[in-house]
Amino acid sequence: MGKLLVNAQVIINSVDLTDHCYSVVVNGQAADEETTAMGAAGKSRVPGLKDESFEIELRQDFAAGKVDATLQPLYANGTSFVVEVRPTIAARSVTNPAYVGNACYLIDYDPISGQVAKVMNSKIKIVVDGQTSAIQRLTS
Repeated sequence: MGKLLVNAQVIINSVDLTDHCYSVVVNGQAADEETTAMGAAGKSRVPGLKDESFEIELRQDFAAGKVDATLQPLYANGTSFVVEVRPTIAARSVTNPAYVGNACYLIDYDPISGQVAKVMNSKIKIVVDGQTSAIQRLTS
């Protein structure tokens, strides 16, 4: 049975932006490497290199310590940071695991996006440096 996502927690570079977030996706993807050899009756595969990321949509806020003040320096400087996403704002647990990327980079940042008389939003994509880290699932 499905569960509604109504109160996910989103922390970027130690700043809790949960109250500005309205969409979050934790992406895990591995390359599909075929290992089929002669004489096989069907294709054989193994997972290859992983490509993990976070896609987040936020209500934009230019106040100190909020969305733009947190994201613009990360995008401009290309510095590594930590991202943590949980299904709810409750503490980490077996039923509320945190998905944490320790070597993350902000590669897509739309600081201004919207239409006349509509709420201004910001869509971002954060990638995990697979050479040094992977998204970890933490329960404590």
